[in-house]
Amino acid sequence: MQAYTQAGDAQTPVGRFEGRIKFEINPDQGAIKILRDNFNFMVDPLPGIKHPPSFELDFVQSENTLIPVTRGLIRTDNEAWDLIVEPGRVWSEPGDNGYTRAAVPFALQERNANCTHNGVLTFLFKPGGDISRAAYQIASETCFYFQYDMWGVAEASYTPRRVANANAILAAYKQEMGGKLPVKPIAELGADYPAIDPDAFAAPMDVTPEYLTTYGVVIEGVHYRGGCLTRYGPYPFCESVALPSYSTAKSIFAGLGMMRLEQLYPGAMNALIDQYVPECAAAGWRDVTFGNALDMATGRYNSRAREADENASVLDGFFIVASHADKINRACTSYPKKSAPGQQWVYHTSDHYILGTAMQSFLRERIGDEGDIYKDLLVDPIWRNIGLSPVTYTTRRTRDSVRQPFVGWGLTYLPDDIAKLAQFIAVDGGIHDGVPLVNTGLLASALQENKSDPGLPAPDKNFRYNNGFWAWNAGGVLQCDSPVWMPFMSGFGGVSVVLMPNDVIYYYVSDNQEFAWARGVQAADKHKPMCGTGDDHG
Repeated sequence: MQAYTQAGDAQTPVGRFEGRIKFEINPDQGAIKILRDNFNFMVDPLPGIKHPPSFELDFVQSENTLIPVTRGLIRTDNEAWDLIVEPGRVWSEPGDNGYTRAAVPFALQERNANCTHNGVLTFLFKPGGDISRAAYQIASETCFYFQYDMWGVAEASYTPRRVANANAILAAYKQEMGGKLPVKPIAELGADYPAIDPDAFAAPMDVTPEYLTTYGVVIEGVHYRGGCLTRYGPYPFCESVALPSYSTAKSIFAGLGMMRLEQLYPGAMNALIDQYVPECAAAGWRDVTFGNALDMATGRYNSRAREADENASVLDGFFIVASHADKINRACTSYPKKSAPGQQWVYHTSDHYILGTAMQSFLRERIGDEGDIYKDLLVDPIWRNIGLSPVTYTTRRTRDSVRQPFVGWGLTYLPDDIAKLAQFIAVDGGIHDGVPLVNTGLLASALQENKSDPGLPAPDKNFRYNNGFWAWNAGGVLQCDSPVWMPFMSGFGGVSVVLMPNDVIYYYVSDNQEFAWARGVQAADKHKPMCGTGDDHG
């Protein structure tokens, strides 16, 4: 990774980049080393799985930063990978003979899924259009079931030209950078708050270091961030590492989206699924509300055993079918009615896909067929207001003309995005500049702040699930006399975002199915004790 990092004797870049660059990937000029392949992807490999897709993008330069005009998830024709490209750096080094160096972070995200493999590429250029080959490598990921190192070279071509809206792009990037939370290394947490042990967060006993992508703690609006290690040294662009949501999207998209819909249209939580999803109506769904689906309490399931239905849906192909018609038909027909809606929690990603389909229909009934639940309920009114990065402006969708958002998974964040989202939810209570952006009552219930609405046991008395958010009773770990309900968001593989009632936020992103974070809670309790902050609501 050091080869993709600005050298100590680097100089101000001698050239300025503006125009289009094309990277042509030749499979014969690259290699892949498989480290984990739980689903045997490489037994009969998809075309393109062993290398990045070729791509071309416009870039503009701001001082020593190289900014891609298109940010967020880019759909490609590669059968295995879609693409994310983030701002990189430009600099000059002695002996480069008038060329300027560039290094750009990128990520491959599994097509139709959320596995994300972070890489870097580098090349040299001159303002007139001369350009070297590009070298790339991938040596880290957030993906439990498919892990690899990938490296190679690509032929590059550079067409200098004026980029439309370049000034607006540069201004937006400057505003984005200026709006980031203050960042300090995690080691400084102990200096600023001597009662807190920084080593308690992402401790090796909780998260195996080699499977940790990154982590952080947010206190009083300061983001104490851990590093971003790869198998070959620190990732040079830790601030731009692409982090998959997995099921934290159930809180961020389904949860906040539904809270926004209720804010705009009071009573939306009580709307009925079968009135907005014909496929579910045909399958006999009755009396199931949007709120029931958000709570994963539709009354329809095969087994109440932990993850049994969810694992079956993986085998059934719900996650990998590409079209909305296939996904919604599987979602509506997979489970028979076993109990009354609202009584029994059973974990189903498909419930949130159904909810998203219903929300889309509900919204379009009110604002027209161009309505989009992700853009209109979240990106424009919330993400842009609280200063999230453009990476969050896109989400996974079905690969057809419907382009239905996945809702229960499929978002991508940068570390600052996780910190800001968690702060907006847990510290600001869904209010920005004095204006509630979501229904604050529903959010308070999700955060276990409403004694009359604690949610359902999920799956036992020490866990709850309400409005898309989990909660865990940390009273025992904190040696309290009464329960302390700790709201959190959770994602497949090892993604946790803990929203502590003392306004400390702790997150980590990993991929070895490790979800332990009690040590971090105990450390944060030394800052502001939490006993008594969450009496028994049940």
